[in-house]
Amino acid sequence: MQYVWVVLLFLPSALSQSTGRFRVVVPEAPVSSVSGSDVVLSCSVREFDRPNILVNAVDLNVTWSRSDLNNSLVHLYGNHKDLNTDQIPSYRGRTAVFKEQLKNGDVSLNLSNVRITDEGEYTCRVDSTTWKSDKTIKLSVKEFVPSETGKTDGIAVGITIVVLLLMAVPAGILFHFYNEKKKKEEEIENEKKKKEEEIENVTSLLYSDKDGHLQHHNLSPRQWDYVEETLLKSKEELKEFNLRKYDPSERGVEKLQKVIASSEKALLKQCNLTEKSCEVLASVLSSENSLTELDLSLNKLQDSGVKKLCEGLKSSHCKLQNLRLEECDLTEKSCAVLAEVLQSGNSKLIELHLSENRGLKDSGVKNLCNGLKDKNCKLEKLWLKQCDLGEKSCVDLASVLRSENSKLIELNLSENPGLKDSGVEKLCDGWKDKNCKLEILRLEYCNLTEYSCVDLASVLRSGNSKLIELNLSQNRGLNDAGVEKLCEGLKNENCKLQILGLAECSITVKGFTALASALHPSSPLEELDLSRNELKESEQKLLPVLRTKFPKLKVKLAKCSVTDEGCAARASENHSSPLKEQDLSSNDLKESEQKLLPDDDTFV
Repeated sequence: MQYVWVVLLFLPSALSQSTGRFRVVVPEAPVSSVSGSDVVLSCSVREFDRPNILVNAVDLNVTWSRSDLNNSLVHLYGNHKDLNTDQIPSYRGRTAVFKEQLKNGDVSLNLSNVRITDEGEYTCRVDSTTWKSDKTIKLSVKEFVPSETGKTDGIAVGITIVVLLLMAVPAGILFHFYNEKKKKEEEIENEKKKKEEEIENVTSLLYSDKDGHLQHHNLSPRQWDYVEETLLKSKEELKEFNLRKYDPSERGVEKLQKVIASSEKALLKQCNLTEKSCEVLASVLSSENSLTELDLSLNKLQDSGVKKLCEGLKSSHCKLQNLRLEECDLTEKSCAVLAEVLQSGNSKLIELHLSENRGLKDSGVKNLCNGLKDKNCKLEKLWLKQCDLGEKSCVDLASVLRSENSKLIELNLSENPGLKDSGVEKLCDGWKDKNCKLEILRLEYCNLTEYSCVDLASVLRSGNSKLIELNLSQNRGLNDAGVEKLCEGLKNENCKLQILGLAECSITVKGFTALASALHPSSPLEELDLSRNELKESEQKLLPVLRTKFPKLKVKLAKCSVTDEGCAARASENHSSPLKEQDLSSNDLKESEQKLLPDDDTFV
C-alpha cells in the first residue's frame, strides 16, 4: 500500500487560542497521488495578522468539501466530533482529520484508498462563532501502473492468479463484487437525480413574484448554495439587494451573507431581525465587502444589537456611508457606541437615520454630539425625527454647529413637540456661527409659535447662514403673525432659502400677502408649500402678485379650499405668465376645472 504525504514547511511559530480573526493556509502547488494509495491534504489555521502564529482548532468547525461539485461535503468536524451524516457516499469510511493535531492548528484531511474519481478541488473552511476563512487545494490522481522492471514476470503472475481464482474462488464471491459495483453506480446516479430535483424545486421558488418566497421552506445546504450562487451572478441584485423578496428572517441574513457583502445597497428593513443578525452583519462589514448603504429600520435590534454592529462599523474594511436604524427600539446607550464609530478614523458614515427611537431622548443626543464634534467625524446628514427630544438637545446640537469639525449640512428634528420656541432659540445660537454648514433644517410638528420665527428670521438675515431648505409645516402656532416675522428674514439680501414648507400652519390670506410682499424679483425661492391652510377664495386677489413676483415658483396649495372660481382665475393669469408648477390637489374644483386646465400641463 502506497502512502503519500504532502506537508507544509512552516517557519518556527507559536500557538494561540481561537479568540479572533484567523486565516486558513494550504500549499500553493497541486497535490498529486495515485489510485489505491493514501494522501494527506495539508491545511493549517493561523492568526490573521500574524501568520507565523498557529491557532488552536479544537473548538473550531472544520469543513472539507468538493468546490467543483457545488461544495458537496467530504468531511465535517464540529463540536469535538466528526459529523458526516451528509457526506458524499463515495467518501464514507475513507476520510479523517488528525484530532490529536488540532490543538497545534493542523486541520489536514487524511484520504485513504484514493480513487480516480477523487480528483478535483477541495476547499477547507474553518468557522468560529465570529469569524470564518477558507482555502482551496487541487488534488490530481493517476491510475497505478506497474514499473517496467519485472513487467513480464508481473504478467505471468497475473495470469497464474487469474487461473487460480477461476479454479478456486466460488462463483458467489464474483457475484458479490459485481453487485457491489452496481450498487455504487446506482448511488451515484441517485445522488445526481436528487441534486437535479433539489435545484429544480428551488429555482421555481427563487423566481416567484411574491415577497418572502423562501421563508417557509426548509432548504437543503445544496439549495442554499444554489440560491447564493444565482444572486451573486445578478448585477441588479448586487446593486440593491432586498432581503424581504427572499427570506426576511435571521436565517436569511445568515444564509445570504455573501450576497449582502457583495451588494452596494442592502435593504433589510422589517425583516424580524435581532441582536443575532447584527453579529453576522458585523462579520460582513469586518471582511472584504462592497456595502455603502444598509437599512435595518423596523427591526427590534435594541442597544445590544447596535453595539455588536458597531464592531463592524469601526473596521478598516467597512465602506458604509448610509446607515438607517429607524424604529429599532434604541436608547441613549446606542448613541454612545455610535459616537465611538463617528470618532473612529475608519468610519466613512455620512448619513445616519435614527428617527422614531423614542428612547434616545436628550441624553442620547448629548452622547451622539460627542462624536459629531470629533475631527474624524464625516457625518453630513442626521435624522432624529420623533425621538422625544427637548430644549437640551438643541443646546448640544448648537455646540456641534459651532464646531469647526462639524460637517453637518442636513438636520431633521421633526415631530419632537418638546423642542418648542425655547429649543429653536438655542439651536439658532449655533446656526448663526461662521462654522455652521447647515443647508437643510426640518422642524415639522415641533410645537412652534410666532416667537420661533423671530429667531429663524435673524438667522436668515445673517451673512453666515447657508440654509437653502426650511420646513416648518404642522406648527399651527405660527399663524399669520409668525409668517410676518419670518418675512423679515426672507426679504433680506443675505437669505439663500430655496425651499420653504409652511403647510398646515394656520395661515390665511394675510400671511400669504406678507409672503408675496416680502419676496423680491431676484429672490432665490423656488418652492413654497402652503398646503392645508385656509386661504379660500381670498387668494384669488393675489394671482397678479404671483404672476409678477414668482414667475418660476413651484407652489403647493393642496387642501386650501380653492374652488372652480379660483381655478378660473388661475387659468386666466397663467395664459399670460404661467407659474412653474402648482399643486391644486384635494380642492373643490369639480368637473369644470378640467375645462380650465391648459394643454401644456401648467397645473399639476
